[in-house]
Amino acid sequence: MSKPILIYDGDCSFCRRSMAWFKAHDLPSRIDFLPRQSPERESRYPQLNDAKYQGAVQLVLPTGEIRSGEYATATALTYLPGAGWRLLGHFILLPGIRLIAQMVYKIIAKNRHRFNCDDGSCQL
Repeated sequence: MSKPILIYDGDCSFCRRSMAWFKAHDLPSRIDFLPRQSPERESRYPQLNDAKYQGAVQLVLPTGEIRSGEYATATALTYLPGAGWRLLGHFILLPGIRLIAQMVYKIIAKNRHRFNCDDGSCQL
């Protein structure tokens, strides 16, 4: 069974820290991670070009379905070990909650380059 793949902005320190958090909590390695700028992403997923990417994390599911933004993030949480993370992911996917998550995600994504993560702690 193949793993889902999170594709993120490798030029964004906030994004890299976010993926480091996911990797630290994904101890059985159920998710693969690829920077959007990597040659591997370009060759495996050329359809996820800059126009499609639009500043949001992308999750490619084993079925080939692609989820974006808060939908990708919440779905990725459901793959993490521990009932708490899975429950949180499913909670975010609830219709009313997802709408709020979408608004919050858009604000963070729009301002992600303003967050300073170079010293190891992201300042919000």
